[in-house]
Amino acid sequence: MIEDPQDLEAARARDAIRRRAVNVSRAAKEIFFAYFTPRRWSWRALFFAPGHDKLRRASELVLKDLGNFCFATRSTFSSDPYLMGVREGRRQVWLRIVQSLELNERQVQQLMEVDDGV
Repeated sequence: MIEDPQDLEAARARDAIRRRAVNVSRAAKEIFFAYFTPRRWSWRALFFAPGHDKLRRASELVLKDLGNFCFATRSTFSSDPYLMGVREGRRQVWLRIVQSLELNERQVQQLMEVDDGV
């Protein structure tokens, strides 16, 4: 037990600094994990084989289907503005997935050429 008032005050000051450092560390970790890691990691875990940078076969088929549905390689233009809005929304979903998976144009083009066996 600390009996000297100066030692006690110094110990309290060190504890306050430690608490602030822990709080800053927790806040930084929360920001990092909340905004950067989970989304990218989750998408990659879903579509890529564990420990590899290669898409699973099932993922290729799903992404090809989504690419067709979401106008990945076609214009979204329509004379009907509502239909065009729906198509643009689909395209935004596709672009979000491609961005999250960090696919380049060549990989996207290869996905659109995948033979789905039909």
